[in-house]
Amino acid sequence: MVLESFTEALGLLRRRPILWSIGLVMGAFAIFDIALPFYGGTFYAEPLALLQVVVVPLLTAGVYGTIKTGDYSPGSFAAAAKTYYFRVLLPALVIFFAAVVTVLLLAAPVALIGFGSEIVVFMLLGVFVTFVFFTFFYDTAAVFEDAKVFDSIRRSVEFVLHASGSVLLFFVVTIGVLLGLGFAGIFVWAAILAPQLEPLTQMNATELQTVMPQDILPLIGGEGIWVTAIIYALVVLIATSILHVYKACFFRRHARPATLQPQPQGEYDEKGRWYKY
Repeated sequence: MVLESFTEALGLLRRRPILWSIGLVMGAFAIFDIALPFYGGTFYAEPLALLQVVVVPLLTAGVYGTIKTGDYSPGSFAAAAKTYYFRVLLPALVIFFAAVVTVLLLAAPVALIGFGSEIVVFMLLGVFVTFVFFTFFYDTAAVFEDAKVFDSIRRSVEFVLHASGSVLLFFVVTIGVLLGLGFAGIFVWAAILAPQLEPLTQMNATELQTVMPQDILPLIGGEGIWVTAIIYALVVLIATSILHVYKACFFRRHARPATLQPQPQGEYDEKGRWYKY
């Protein structure tokens, strides 16, 4: 059912253009993320990041809401975004601050014990992966099951524990798609900017190891920056759109209703009377 969900997501994206809205907006942000630092616009970096934090939950709520109702009109998208905005935003803030507090609580004793930096990074990465893995479906639970802030987080954990095998396959497919898009973007970028990058081909292995990203900027110039920004934006556009729609389709196929009540045990007799065990 993991691949069926992915196929369903691609079908929805093909038939329902409005589901690309979140990718289009995130792609626009990606262009600014690449271009602004080159033109000295670092002052706008923090406001831009804050704006993304505000806008992404709104678009996420709209995408999930339209998939939930099956109404893909702009009016339905706007109504869903308004209805579920805070149900998507607030749990994300709770998860973020919980992760930060956990990292701080772990970092203090680890630093006192004197572990190496590699071990510290590995432990902190483990905390991050754990939080992402178990709370990844909080937003789908918030929209598809109308769950409140803490209920959506709890529901995500329950969902992951209940369908752990399918969730692992979901992440494998997702990572595979992201890596595929990333490699495709790098290939196109290198093909377009091959003349500018030719000096790198004349370096030996030792020299290449010392090359930093900022060293490539003088080689590609202003035109190369815009090529980089556009290719990066296209990758972000496609990846973001696929990820959100795929996630919604997967959750809808695999989740059991959170409000499902246990059915009473019993049977009807020949006269239609109910006898409870």
